[in-house]
Amino acid sequence: MRTQIIASILFISIIMGCSSASEKKTFTTQYGSMKALQAHLEQDKMTWWTYHKGHIVLSKEFNALDIDGTEITKKAFLEKLNTGDFITLEVEDEAKESYYHLLPISEDADESISGMVEVDGYSALEHFLQEGKDFADFDFTDLEGNHFTRQDLAGKTIFLKTWFIACAPCIEEMPHLNEMVTSYQNREDVIFISLALDKPEALKKFLSETQFDYKVVALQGDFIVENLVNLAYPTHYIIGPDGKVKKVTQNFEELDLARIAMGI
Repeated sequence: MRTQIIASILFISIIMGCSSASEKKTFTTQYGSMKALQAHLEQDKMTWWTYHKGHIVLSKEFNALDIDGTEITKKAFLEKLNTGDFITLEVEDEAKESYYHLLPISEDADESISGMVEVDGYSALEHFLQEGKDFADFDFTDLEGNHFTRQDLAGKTIFLKTWFIACAPCIEEMPHLNEMVTSYQNREDVIFISLALDKPEALKKFLSETQFDYKVVALQGDFIVENLVNLAYPTHYIIGPDGKVKKVTQNFEELDLARIAMGI
């Protein structure tokens, strides 16, 4: 009897093992095998960076895979990326579903890639950890004398940007942001506010020459440092009607993806 039980257990184990092996997904990239793509990307930092910025959007929701291909949470994924020990590849399975796959950085990779990954991973993790938290209390007065508090704007979705005049990326995206503002012109439940580092006089001169349709609040350096996880400029925040942070991004492209995904 004991022999029959052991045999049955072994048989079930073998069947389950075969089933697990057959269910294991195979992942490929649009450029072929993961191994070949990784070898190509790790030749130099600019090759990797061009791929990373063109294919990997860490602020969005994505299916995350560990180095062995098992699914993990976005938080766990970003924590690993923050170590600087892994790169990310965009892959798909047999059903063409998209994933971000972690791979250990090779020993012969360009040494500077690790540091760049760590910086990008840190930024993405810090932004992700803000999601779901209450946005700081505020009391803003813009250049036109309009007054805003968190209580005044309860029930509204707030698009908030941090910037300063000498920040080239901050200025370059303004035409796109203006188009976005226009698309919400009939939405009283949405407001656009920007926090600038510069003095009112400098901002008024700048805005007399450059169109920017956000509400502009001057001299907000202290508020930004004391209340926001603002690691670079520009940084964009989407604050929900409940006053909680819904998304943090660092450029218009990611902001646009986020608002569309959120159905705002």
